Amino acid sequence: MANILHLSRTMGQGGAEKVIYQICKDDQSDRHFVASCGGFYVPLLAAQGVKHFEIPDTVVKSPANILRTLMTLRRVVKEEKIDIVHSHHRLGAVYGRLLQMQFRNLKHLYTAHNVFLDSQKMMAFALEKATIVACGKTVAQNLEEVYHIAPEKITVIHNSIEKPVVSGTVPQALLTAKASGRYLIGSIGRLTEQKGMDIFIRALQEVSQVHSEVLGVIVGDGEKRAELEKLVADLGLTQQVLFLGNQTVVPAILQELEFVVLASRFEGFPLTPLEVFASEKTLIVSDIPSNLEIVHAGVEGLSFRSEDSQDLAQKILTMMQVDREKMAVCGAKAYAQEFSYTKFILAYQAQYQKISGGKVK
Repeated sequence: MANILHLSRTMGQGGAEKVIYQICKDDQSDRHFVASCGGFYVPLLAAQGVKHFEIPDTVVKSPANILRTLMTLRRVVKEEKIDIVHSHHRLGAVYGRLLQMQFRNLKHLYTAHNVFLDSQKMMAFALEKATIVACGKTVAQNLEEVYHIAPEKITVIHNSIEKPVVSGTVPQALLTAKASGRYLIGSIGRLTEQKGMDIFIRALQEVSQVHSEVLGVIVGDGEKRAELEKLVADLGLTQQVLFLGNQTVVPAILQELEFVVLASRFEGFPLTPLEVFASEKTLIVSDIPSNLEIVHAGVEGLSFRSEDSQDLAQKILTMMQVDREKMAVCGAKAYAQEFSYTKFILAYQAQYQKISGGKVK
């Protein structure tokens, strides 16, 4: 059993944060601790008996914040007898390396959750003595091509999600819309530039000219919400788009949707397709490599040309006509066989055991 400290910027409702929570909850072979600036998952971690240590938001790179963070992490490593620092973002990896310089026997595991094109020198320092995991093949390729990491030094462990439990009360606005005959198409994710919600909204403008009953349901929140709400108003789509904000009943909401759209501009290994597959639904994704690593066009779902709202509109119209149940069956099979949650947990357990030398406390 190893003592593992996860480093994350936040523990909000993001994909990497969900991965951390799941590992902490279901890897019973090790003891887990988390350091971040806080968020949605902190009370859930506490309910699992996992200690959370608050550190400053790593986006604020002031000398004072860096010093406070290092002092806090140094204390946690010493007091909790940490064996492995598991970093989940790039600045976290830097802190992992700095901690290794203070604690000779400390091991560092870095999981790359996204693709990047900058900070090569910083990453060369951060990963000098790290064991490296990529959450998908696209991320592994990014590490090889941009950061010149040898393929044999990278282990791919696909992200996964626990089989969703449908519970809780769906927002009344959604139930009212469905009862009135609206055709519900969802998009789930943070309201950021990355997730391409604006592309989804522009596609809905075209679709609504053919099918006025279509209602785009946006689940999530973020820095772009006000901008996206203004876009909806400017396009005259206030009756075609419903913003639900962050929700804790996403599995129940998925059951009310006809299908889902993931219009991301870039991704690491998105969890939304797996949530859709596990809920026995189907989706349309942008044709970026990381999405196509999960969704094979015409099999588990459809794809559209990234950034092209007109092509997305056409694919939405197509999806409204095809056999979605057949695609959903294929997606459920892919979730069970290729992206198994049990396989995901066991893979991280094996990494921890390998890094710690299989030590038993």
